[in-house]
Amino acid sequence: MPENKPGQGQETLHKVGNYFDKYDVKPPVDDPEQVTLQSAQENIKAVNRYFKSGTYDLEIFLALLLPAILILTFLFLYRRDAGKTLDLDEIPEKDFDFIEMVRLQKGLEEFDRDFLLQLSVENSIAPLYQILIDKGVFEKIETRIMNEISEKGENASQNKRVRYLRKLKMKLF
Repeated sequence: MPENKPGQGQETLHKVGNYFDKYDVKPPVDDPEQVTLQSAQENIKAVNRYFKSGTYDLEIFLALLLPAILILTFLFLYRRDAGKTLDLDEIPEKDFDFIEMVRLQKGLEEFDRDFLLQLSVENSIAPLYQILIDKGVFEKIETRIMNEISEKGENASQNKRVRYLRKLKMKLF
């Protein structure tokens, strides 16, 4: 530990005094309101000095980058949700012919086919026509829809989508 030499405290006070003079810092004041006002003014001056010292290239870049990132994030999330729609053109021709054959044999309308295929896409069923031939897959989707509706607080047996799904189940199986 350094030893205190006589007059060392005076030297330190002299250095602190020079600091206040050099950087135009005023010593603290006894009045609390005056101290708050003075420190706020010093903070504002410090911020002004910081931003006046250079160019605004970084600030402009950041101001443009943040909205761009937000817009790209929104578009990505929006596009991801839109990807779960049915596009009949993307179904292979063999699969589509099979789906049409089953539809005609079971007496289903085109709307029924589209409804079932949309359910297959929403529930990630592969191949898409499996919902038409596998009763277990059909019941799994039916149960999932009923659970989703029940979680919303609605009566699943009175829901139009569930009633229509049950009618299709009777036609298919």
